[in-house]
Order: sequence, then C-alpha cells, then structure tokens
Amino acid sequence: MTGRSDTDAYMDDDTSASPDRGSPRSTPLWVSVLGIAIALALLLLIVILHLTGTMGAGLHG
Repeated sequence: MTGRSDTDAYMDDDTSASPDRGSPRSTPLWVSVLGIAIALALLLLIVILHLTGTMGAGLHG
C-alpha cells in the first residue's frame, strides 16, 4: 500500500489534465474577426488611394 487514499489518486488524475481544457479564450472570437476585418479594410483603402494617385509621391509633384 502506498499510503495514498482513493481521493488523492482521483485528484492526481484531475490535475494532470491540460490546464487549457474548459478555460475561455483570452480574446473573444468576434474581437479577433473585427480586428482582422478593420486591418484588411485599411490596407485595401491604402492600396486604392496609392493606385489612383491620390496618395504617395504623385501628391507632392
């Protein structure tokens, strides 16, 4: 006998599980999606302004 009770064995099994299991995400999914969408929209705006000549070196000349 090892001197451990059944409760100790059960608790060891429980604590050996992954610490992430069941824990909520640190950042909600909608915040991540919104951030990516805003970044893509800004990038697209910069590309469009650059291609139309309303932004960049053509503006100063």
